[in-house]
Amino acid sequence: MLNLNKDDPIILNDRQKKIIRKFGRLEVKHWRRNEKTLRIKIRDDLIGKQNECCVYCGCTVFDKGDVEHIAHKASYTQFLFTPLNLAFSCKTCNQTYKGEVDVVAVENPVYEKCVFKMVHPYLDDVDRFFDTTRITIRIRKGLSKSDYKKALFTTELLRWTSEEVVFKREQQFAADKFHKEHRLTPAQHVMLDKTVTYNQYK
Repeated sequence: MLNLNKDDPIILNDRQKKIIRKFGRLEVKHWRRNEKTLRIKIRDDLIGKQNECCVYCGCTVFDKGDVEHIAHKASYTQFLFTPLNLAFSCKTCNQTYKGEVDVVAVENPVYEKCVFKMVHPYLDDVDRFFDTTRITIRIRKGLSKSDYKKALFTTELLRWTSEEVVFKREQQFAADKFHKEHRLTPAQHVMLDKTVTYNQYK
């Protein structure tokens, strides 16, 4: 899981804010309105912030990926365009694993004051909960009972110990190591990653 900076989320521009204000009370259907200005622009901004990596598995995303609503957009429409609720994710983590699971334990009108069941990439210090430097993401020792419960919920929700996720991260680590050892240009690194990903599902 990426440790995203809560003090540096994407910033909605004036045009985007104006469109959102015109919606009035937000509904899930508004996510598909003005796609180029809103959804696609937001996705592109998140891709840049996250260096094309999935917020959950941490691997490079080669398809278009998804804008992930941490508090699900259908259940928490008030946070539909809240920057701290938006992250870039691969389709597997977003649609297959997390899906529409409700990760909000206690709702609050102020997003930052909501209590989340899962470790939040913006609001929590991810590195305090997990060791993400290994192929298999591991829960750190010494957490309080409540923090361990939160970390375990996250691990199980995103299936970090599953064969699929471990293999995916193994391929990413191999590509990163090769890149570092051979000092590939960014373009060469992307081509290597794409080749590894292609072979993985061949």
